[in-house]
Amino acid sequence: MPMAVRFSARSFARWTCVAAVAGSLTLLASCSDSSYPSFWTPWFAAVGGSSTNDVYAVGSETIWHYDGRSWMPEHSYGGGFLNGVWAASRNDVYVVWSSGDGGRTGEVLHFDGRDWRRVASAPAALQSVWGTSGSDVYAVGRQETILHYDGSAWSTYSTGRREWLEGIWGSSSHDVFVAGLLDSILHYDGARWTRQYTGAPSLGLWGSSSQDVFAVGGSSITHYDGVRWSPQASGTTNNLFAVWGSSAHDVFAVGANGTILHYDGTGWSAQASGTTSHLWGVWGSSAYDVFAVGQNVILRYDGTRWSPPASVSRSNEVPRGPGSLLRPTASSPSAAP
Repeated sequence: MPMAVRFSARSFARWTCVAAVAGSLTLLASCSDSSYPSFWTPWFAAVGGSSTNDVYAVGSETIWHYDGRSWMPEHSYGGGFLNGVWAASRNDVYVVWSSGDGGRTGEVLHFDGRDWRRVASAPAALQSVWGTSGSDVYAVGRQETILHYDGSAWSTYSTGRREWLEGIWGSSSHDVFVAGLLDSILHYDGARWTRQYTGAPSLGLWGSSSQDVFAVGGSSITHYDGVRWSPQASGTTNNLFAVWGSSAHDVFAVGANGTILHYDGTGWSAQASGTTSHLWGVWGSSAYDVFAVGQNVILRYDGTRWSPPASVSRSNEVPRGPGSLLRPTASSPSAAP
């Protein structure tokens, strides 16, 4: 495996409107219910939202929004890649961006219900964003970058080790986990950062509590029980990029070649995604409303099955294989087989 460095809707409406967005043609949606985007951008990197009727999918240069009826492009931010999204509420949404020059800079964008604007920047690509509230938000990325917003200003943390950080999740402001490409997870207890060794690189994190945390990266899944990290059998050789769950007994992991795994509290099993496109993000509002996004596709799970994917021209697809270890961003080479 190469070590390259990243509603239940049952009917679809055809996409009929073509518009110029940021100087390039993007296929936009008709306004029909139950429609999914099919567009000429290469991929979605992440998905998140505040409710089933307020969901964002980001990637390339466009922020897409789902209002419960249809997906529409909401904002374009050129010159780089949109890598992560987190929403505290409908009027309090954060997105992180990395520049297209190899990820030499990163920015945090914020939506206040009316406009998107830049609220913070970093001297490295930013990969993920997460928070406990609108006044406790973290953004992480390359070169050990950890930014924190306390409701009034952004500050920077240092881990003392220049490393590529990818994912972040926490159970509270005093229990924050950060994933990266080293064989360890960073943990913040509200006062200091410490390192917990997992034995595997990690890209995505999610947990139901401080004693139940999952990390995915490569084809590995590791679990934290509040004391130590232990490997779990993933049953796949494909690289995994993201993980999310509605409870300790309902967890999803997504990855290369349309891989979707589900954990029921005892073990992981594969689910049919209906696509061979790489999937880079997963998030849901409940066990019956889960979105997975990736290489030209958005899928939705209704508690029983994943909806058929909408996709664009196969000419835009990433080559087959286990998939690059990382999501393709401005700061990583394109995915390789």
